[in-house]
Amino acid sequence: MQTYNPPLAAINPAWKQEYKDPGYLRRCRIKFQRAQGLCEDDGENPAVVIHHRSYRWGVKDCPLSEMLALCLDCHYRRHFGLPYASRIGANDNQDEIDFSDLNQA
Repeated sequence: MQTYNPPLAAINPAWKQEYKDPGYLRRCRIKFQRAQGLCEDDGENPAVVIHHRSYRWGVKDCPLSEMLALCLDCHYRRHFGLPYASRIGANDNQDEIDFSDLNQA
């Protein structure tokens, strides 16, 4: 069963600062090195983001065991159930708002 992780802003309004913590950045580098630059989910694509399995410890104190080095597809899939690439393509403009009529008098 998956546990609910509230948005970081709800936990800590200054959460963005935690991503700049030197200890956290060091753990991110270690995680990327251990993954040898590859996504830990698919093992093929380049790892470009760190995914947190839980925010129980916050960001800056998150242990390596709770961090995953992932490609964008797998990171998006873990959050939304779909690969990141699925949001790019023929239907990508569905969410765009048409402002063309605002300039007409």
